[in-house]
Amino acid sequence: MPTARAFVAALVLIFSAPAWLAAAAAARREVPSLEMLSMDTRVAVEALDDGLIHFEFAPRGRPRRSRLRIPTTPMVLQSGGRGPKRFVHQGTLDTRVLRVQVDPTTLCLDVTDLTREPPSRLTTLCPQAVGGDRNVLSVAQATGWNAYGLGEHFLVPGEANGDLVGKVIAPGTATGNALTAFEGGFTENAQLPVLYALGGAGESYTLFLDQLEAQTWDLSGDPWRVTMAGDAIRGYLLAGGPPAALRRRYMRLVGRPPVPPKKAFGLWVSEFGFDNWAELEDKLRTLRAHRFPVDGFMLDLQWYGGVFHRRSDMGALRWDLASFPHPEQEIARLRTDEGVGLMLIEEPYVDRSRSDFALLAARGYLARACRGCGPVNLTSWWGSGSMLDWTSPAA
Repeated sequence: MPTARAFVAALVLIFSAPAWLAAAAAARREVPSLEMLSMDTRVAVEALDDGLIHFEFAPRGRPRRSRLRIPTTPMVLQSGGRGPKRFVHQGTLDTRVLRVQVDPTTLCLDVTDLTREPPSRLTTLCPQAVGGDRNVLSVAQATGWNAYGLGEHFLVPGEANGDLVGKVIAPGTATGNALTAFEGGFTENAQLPVLYALGGAGESYTLFLDQLEAQTWDLSGDPWRVTMAGDAIRGYLLAGGPPAALRRRYMRLVGRPPVPPKKAFGLWVSEFGFDNWAELEDKLRTLRAHRFPVDGFMLDLQWYGGVFHRRSDMGALRWDLASFPHPEQEIARLRTDEGVGLMLIEEPYVDRSRSDFALLAARGYLARACRGCGPVNLTSWWGSGSMLDWTSPAA
């Protein structure tokens, strides 16, 4: 029979309460943290600053980290932190903003916002299953909360997704992102594992699960449940400000993506396709007459000659000067006089009828099914030929 002591969680204090120890930790740029063990699970919590905690639920058998930091995935740009400006450690982590209490039996993390009067409980994070092929994290809070975020997903035709409470946000495939069927077409299903939770009295927090594995967020019950694969459950919780401020802090944590030029967010007109400059000019005049703010046009394969039953210009990268004469002048005029840009389609395929097909094949610039084989043979709507080998820098 296991002893009673084995059932009692073992608390490992990485730092203690004395002020001199906190100062020493700050000098070493370490952050206050705690670790607890139950019979089969281990929890580690780091206070990266006053309103940001980093947590991990892992199987107990994994070695204790001592002073090592909780690992992160490449999704995290800045994994470190200077620690909170003030903290108290007596089996809990108290900063100026947050209090994190660990239940010694369940290892659940009870998170309270100390900036509100009286202090307001935000959520409780519990490891319902850890390790193996399935991890389950439960996320509990009081009634009357709203939830937003979690990436790209389409739920109800004709409606903005809005509040996600009562819904299940599932990955497109077992591996995560995908194009999924929706209303007779396919839409992107890109999972961003960050949830923004808002309480009825103005409370808010952000929960980011730092997991590369596909996740299912079930917000239909109480508590909410997140299911995923992986060797542990790792994440961040941010609090202590309105949602817009929490989002800015989240973006500092994961980094900001490059933003295209402002013009790229305008109205760009595409069809299959514009046969010549005159057709494009006609569309531009009509749209401007009806007060459409046109920023650019997308030119399909007609710009380099098009595809016909007896001849295919697939693979060309030169203008068809019969239909699009003086391209440099026309591009400059559209940009200067009309404020209109152009995007030109380029395709990886090369039709066998083109004069440069043999040269590309001889140089090994076309895709091959095996070493020593000739170019792969493709027959499609555009003709018959092959495609460029994108794995070859020379090609």
